[in-house]
Amino acid sequence: MSTTRAFARLAALLAVLCAVLFALRIWPAWTIVPAVLVVAALPALPLSVFGNLAQTRRLEIYEDGSPLKAWLAGPLVRACVAAVAALTMTVLAVPQLLAGTPEAWIVLVASAATVPFLAPAIRRGVAGHVTEAFRAAQPVRLAWRAAVPLLGLAAVALALLVPAGEVAMPAPARSALVTEWVHAAAFLDRLQAEALGALDGHAAWQAVAALVLGPGAVAVYGASLGALAALPGSERARALGPASLISPPPRPSTRVIGWTAAIVTAGAVFGALPWVATTEARIAATPPSMRLSARIAALEVVVAERIGPALYAPGTVELLRAEARAAAAELTEMRRAGLIDAVDRAAEGMTGNVDAFLDDYYSLPGEYRRLFLMLSGDMTETLAADLASTLAEGTPAEDLRTRLAAVTQAGPEDLRAAVGQRMDDTLATRRVTPPEGATLEVTATCPAAPCLDLARLAASERSALTGRLTAAGGAGAVGMAGGAVAALVVKKVAAKGTLKLATKAMTKAVGSKMAASGVGVAVGGTLGSVVPVLGTAIGATVGGALGGLAVGVGVDSVLIEVEEALSRDTFRAEIVSGIEDWRRETHALLEPAPVE
Repeated sequence: MSTTRAFARLAALLAVLCAVLFALRIWPAWTIVPAVLVVAALPALPLSVFGNLAQTRRLEIYEDGSPLKAWLAGPLVRACVAAVAALTMTVLAVPQLLAGTPEAWIVLVASAATVPFLAPAIRRGVAGHVTEAFRAAQPVRLAWRAAVPLLGLAAVALALLVPAGEVAMPAPARSALVTEWVHAAAFLDRLQAEALGALDGHAAWQAVAALVLGPGAVAVYGASLGALAALPGSERARALGPASLISPPPRPSTRVIGWTAAIVTAGAVFGALPWVATTEARIAATPPSMRLSARIAALEVVVAERIGPALYAPGTVELLRAEARAAAAELTEMRRAGLIDAVDRAAEGMTGNVDAFLDDYYSLPGEYRRLFLMLSGDMTETLAADLASTLAEGTPAEDLRTRLAAVTQAGPEDLRAAVGQRMDDTLATRRVTPPEGATLEVTATCPAAPCLDLARLAASERSALTGRLTAAGGAGAVGMAGGAVAALVVKKVAAKGTLKLATKAMTKAVGSKMAASGVGVAVGGTLGSVVPVLGTAIGATVGGALGGLAVGVGVDSVLIEVEEALSRDTFRAEIVSGIEDWRRETHALLEPAPVE
């Protein structure tokens, strides 16, 4: 038989097993008998076939005509032995699978798949060494024998990975007998874990017994399923057939089939069903606190953390705190990104206002106003105020001021909303409900999730975001009038000496204005001589005044154009540099403080 066909049959057998296990949980007690018969029949068939091979080999010492050989060659005793072995495996293996322990299912599937995998290789190795009668079934028998110890060792390794005290009690089935049966398997699993954790003194035999009765039984059962799938269909006739060297084996007689059916029926109807009914009634009449499941639950120590009135898995408190801190950090990063974006927009807005300031600076009204301020001694201060006022036009820093005010005044509400969804999901997935009567060990408590002071956490994150800016004077300035940011920028410009240089340049320009006055007098005399009606003295006076003004204004206009051509780009670059310095420094103050 091909390996592909063997694995297809194995998949069908596992599907039948899963269907029976599902039915045992939801059907009443009487279904236990047919379910056990079906599940036990699966491993009983290959065990009986292997018994036939061993029986045939042992009978070779007898003469063919001996009545003793004829009697010993019969299938009934062999089938009964196989049935008892299969029932024992079923009683031990099925509740472990019903309990849902992962290692039991891993051992089952692995051991079942090992036999069809090994059988073809063994068949090629023994083909030239065994007689024809043994050539089909013997390789499967050897693969079955190899799989059991191999997977038994794997079961031990898996059992060692399961810490004692972490075996979950299964949910109740519809039948009280099935429930107690499964709880007994869970207790066996726990006993195995505890014994493996203390392999000294009297615990050693407990570990061995638990492994043999636990995953060992599952491994044998799984290997038997694999053997049944790997056996050719014709070889299955050996299960109820006489011991024989004929290949293919003869079909079982109707007499044997009849006797087998009679024994199974009598045992099921007059033995198993009454026993199941009586046991189910006895368990149902026993108070829950006196049942085996209650005594097992009392041995269970549930380790949990108490949050408010509810219990949660160990580590939940620290997980909630970590999630709250992560949510706070994400909220802070979102606010930081908004503030940095607002700083960039404020810098861009102020940079766009620089040309308006320079247009006024390099104009005749601006020139004369600065001349007057120079005479009064207030030129540098007023120039700084004008620059700050112009940079603040259009309130480019208003969004920054609004965002920073919202951050500095924010309470824990936003953080509580950010933490809420994560917290609800964590609490829903980590809730613990101890079995009735179990011993409870509480390792941590807190009055409410997320088990830390959100107001304090919010204040800490707020301080981390704006604390350095506040210490540097930035937060207070931004919180004042809309032009305060521009004033900070002007301080950066003034620190570069740009405004003082502008004052010195104005002082040098005064000399050129004084030179223009002599020319104004000469022009005035010429104008006065041609003024009609007025006398020469009056004409000279008026002409001198008009000439002085005209020539002075003209000269100033030319000088301003020359000054603008020579210095405007430099002056603008200095102001923009001050804005960029403010941008970079504010970015640095908004970034997380370096860890020392």
